[in-house]
Amino acid sequence: MYGRIRLCAIGFGNRTGKYLKYVEQHPEEAVLCAVVDTDMLRLKEASELYSIPEDRCFPSVDELLASGIAADAAIVATADDSHYDIALKVLERGWHLLLEKPMARTSGQCVELADASERSGVVSGLCYVMRYHPYYRRIKEIADSGNYGKILSVSHRESVGIDRMTHTFVRGHWSREEETSPIFISKCCHDVDFLLWMAGDRVCCDYSVTSKGSLSKYCAVNFPERAASRCMDCPLEEGCRYSAVDLYRRRKEWTGNFGRGKNLDEAIEEELRYGKYGRCVYCCDNDVMDSQETVFEFVDGVKIGIVLDGISDKDGRDTVICFERGSLVAKDGVISVFVDGNLSSEEDFTGILSRPFHGGADLAIVEDFFRAIRTGIPMECSLSDSLAGCIACFAAERSRKAGGKVINQKSV
Repeated sequence: MYGRIRLCAIGFGNRTGKYLKYVEQHPEEAVLCAVVDTDMLRLKEASELYSIPEDRCFPSVDELLASGIAADAAIVATADDSHYDIALKVLERGWHLLLEKPMARTSGQCVELADASERSGVVSGLCYVMRYHPYYRRIKEIADSGNYGKILSVSHRESVGIDRMTHTFVRGHWSREEETSPIFISKCCHDVDFLLWMAGDRVCCDYSVTSKGSLSKYCAVNFPERAASRCMDCPLEEGCRYSAVDLYRRRKEWTGNFGRGKNLDEAIEEELRYGKYGRCVYCCDNDVMDSQETVFEFVDGVKIGIVLDGISDKDGRDTVICFERGSLVAKDGVISVFVDGNLSSEEDFTGILSRPFHGGADLAIVEDFFRAIRTGIPMECSLSDSLAGCIACFAAERSRKAGGKVINQKSV
């Protein structure tokens, strides 16, 4: 039996901060015993916030492992391209692992990590929080009920939202595929995992996938006449929906990582004047897609279509499921079920969707992680159970890079 779980945080950014809120709320379950981050200011922040001695704050995973610190588990939420190497080291050390998505940079690496987790016998989980969200769990419950027959098709749309798109995927850290991940991997892996998990055994078979994407909005060809390369200098700024001045200075949104240790207003002005977040969206070095359409066709006849929309102002996910004897429409936080074309039931989740921590799902996944460690019963999103969705994402990316070529994939 475990007493308090001794937890290491590897990567002390936004996602780790969300997961550690559960530890703050339940100090009887776990204690943070060490932190790793390459940013010295973040290490200092973690040390002060969680009373971590300096000799337990490390600039690298290797230094943490070499220290001989006794730990039970680790949360890994570092840069996308480091997940595989760090996760493998954690598993080989025999620590339980909660890993931020994406699992790795190739499908082969994903298989290796799932196999390593099985060999080590530890608890492992991938941070697919949609599985823990009440809204999406309810969609799965309805599909699992069998009341409406088999699933025939699913249409799913992920609208990134302009603020998130321009901050993260145009100006920000996830703007270039080779440096992080393609947007379908970094953003839609949640959706692919949810849809396969929701459909369950109904799509447990071989499939083909086609995917086509484009970068048509946030590129130099759309740069307006009289505009400037930086929003601060632009005569069109006040009427521009993509204004960095409006997003960061006026609304003060998406500024969480600006100038740690500095006055926020000063950090915003410095970023607008000199930083990457002050650039015009048409003058960035981004190369990720701003729209992408993907279709999975399973040999049992089920078709799942996913649209990634990074252009419209809408922010959210819409899902339509066609059953043999009805349909489900999940849109704007409301789940509606139709039978014979008539509304049969309606459930409103808008209040839950507005709650912090992804409607509580960020906290629920950590709760499940600790439960699995204590009971030995695998997490709902173990690396092995999450593998099918990861492989499906990489298959879609192979299709997209091949210009929409049909990729045939064996089931996992």
